[in-house]
Amino acid sequence: MKHFLPIAAVLVTGCAKPPLATNHYYSLVLEAAAGRPTPKGVPSGARIDLVAVTLPDFLRSRSLVLQVNTNEVTHARHHHWGDPLDIAIRKVLAWDLSSELPDLDIAPGTGRDADCTLTLEFDRFHASNDARVLVSGRYTLTRGDHVSRREFDVSQVQQTDGYTSAVTAMRTALEALSDTMQPVVASCISPASD
Repeated sequence: MKHFLPIAAVLVTGCAKPPLATNHYYSLVLEAAAGRPTPKGVPSGARIDLVAVTLPDFLRSRSLVLQVNTNEVTHARHHHWGDPLDIAIRKVLAWDLSSELPDLDIAPGTGRDADCTLTLEFDRFHASNDARVLVSGRYTLTRGDHVSRREFDVSQVQQTDGYTSAVTAMRTALEALSDTMQPVVASCISPASD
């Protein structure tokens, strides 16, 4: 009997399962909606459709992405986007631009019957292992035959470590991107010049 108890204790602890990892889901839309002002009426100006957000293959994943060195990225195992990333970016940028340019009707759309269309192509939209968020790419505003293209490169420092802080910094990076896009987007209501 003396030998049975230690053997039973080893068997019980040896068969214990490790705790299951918990999946976490993050939303840029919820992050943006928390500070979003209530829209004030119907815009009376030009209609601008945000028609597309294109992401590179490594970002077309439900998992958040972390850049671990110059040319290596990894997908988080238990940290995921709650919405498809391209759709969330379209919504959030449309909200940001609309709040800063309230006379314009800016929304995700198909481009049909719009005065201008806006497309974005991202090269980076992820966190790095040095607690920064990297956002870069290009956007194109089209008004009839006139096309304005601009490159963007925005980085934000995370306030703390962790994925929640990374998503907050990504949200802040989209606000900064919106700020840099405003003069070009506002040109939809003024004569085309570049």
